[in-house]
Order: sequence, then C-alpha cells, then structure tokens
Amino acid sequence: MEVKSQRDYKYDNLKFLLIFFVVFGHLLELFDMTGFWYKFIYLFHMPVFVFVSGYFAKFKLKNIIHRYVLPYVVFQIIYLIFDYYVLAGSDELEIQFVRPYWILWYLLAMMAYQILIPLL
Repeated sequence: MEVKSQRDYKYDNLKFLLIFFVVFGHLLELFDMTGFWYKFIYLFHMPVFVFVSGYFAKFKLKNIIHRYVLPYVVFQIIYLIFDYYVLAGSDELEIQFVRPYWILWYLLAMMAYQILIPLL
C-alpha cells in the first residue's frame, strides 16, 4: 500500500509570493531600475525559486523530459521564429538550443539542475 504524503501549503504560499515578486519586479523595470525595491526583490526572488524547486526535486527522466525538455524545445523554436518573422530581431533564422531565448533560461537551468541530481 502506498502512503500519500500531505501537501505542505506553506510552500505553495511561498511560491505564490515569489511569483508576485517576479511580476512586481518586472513592473518596476518600467519605472525605476535603480530603486531600493527593485534591487531588494532581485536580490532574493530567483535564488529562493531555485532553492524551493530543488527542495522538491527528484530525478525522474520521464518528468524531466515532459516538464523541461519538451516545453523548452517547443517554446525555443516558437520564440526564434517569432523573433525572426515578427520582431525582425535577427538577420537569419537560426534554430539553436544552447542559448535560451528570453525567459527560457529558467527552464534550461532547471533541466540542468534536475540532470545533476544523481551526481550530487
């Protein structure tokens, strides 16, 4: 018989606050990137996100592929095509996966962290 663990809602609340800080920090970029609150939020919010993600991490190759690799590949292609055809941000359409486009750096980092779990 498998025993299901209880969900700890404190971590859900923490993740909600961190998501709020991400949105609020990006909102502050529009106004003042040198202010106290901007620097304060960017001092801790992403390291705490990585810590919380790592706290619950387990090495399961199937989960890594479905949660990180597939979304990363799909959205990287979409972003690069969008950048080339709509934004005209690049001179040639180059589909590559070693340099994440815009916000995909977090997926790539989480993928690397998950793969490193057995080694650590």
